[in-house]
Amino acid sequence: ERQGGGDTTRITQVLVGLGRGLEQQLRQHQAAGRSDEAESVRKSYETFLEKLGSRAQQNFGSLQYLAESYFAMGIYDKAGETFERMIQFAKADPSFAETKAAQSELQRVRLRRATSLRLTGKYELALEEVDTLLKENERLLAAVMEKGRVLQDWGGQSSAKWADAAKQWDQTSRKLQNMSPRPAEYFEARYGLAFCLART
Repeated sequence: ERQGGGDTTRITQVLVGLGRGLEQQLRQHQAAGRSDEAESVRKSYETFLEKLGSRAQQNFGSLQYLAESYFAMGIYDKAGETFERMIQFAKADPSFAETKAAQSELQRVRLRRATSLRLTGKYELALEEVDTLLKENERLLAAVMEKGRVLQDWGGQSSAKWADAAKQWDQTSRKLQNMSPRPAEYFEARYGLAFCLART
């Protein structure tokens, strides 16, 4: 950091590189069944991510690295918070809306945020995000599927949601059943329908 001076982009790149090294060590210990070593590196990696996330100077790429790393580690609350930071970063950058690729990436980030919210039990917020995406594009299959997952998981806390989830999965499977070949999403929707009907 001293050598880099004010070149925050370069410093962030170096830090992300260090983080990937820790991530690789973690995977190697896990693959070898060294649970104690893996847990030690995991704690170091989590501390590293917290320090990286606290840096004032961030860009979309560094935030994405943080969010996906937290998600991969199962720390969904921090993943969701960081995906939200990415969304706000994009909104504050007028040039971000200039390309379709950037807008598509932002759409993916919003979906990842919704998934993170679902996995932390914040079903209402997750459903709100998914419904907003579907208002913008009702044919966005990833959002259609995530809505089914949100409602299904919500059913575990509120039994009234089982019927809503079953309805969502039924509508989804009907839309996909005539595709050839049928996509994996069709079978997930059929299984989800059966699962939710069983709960009702």
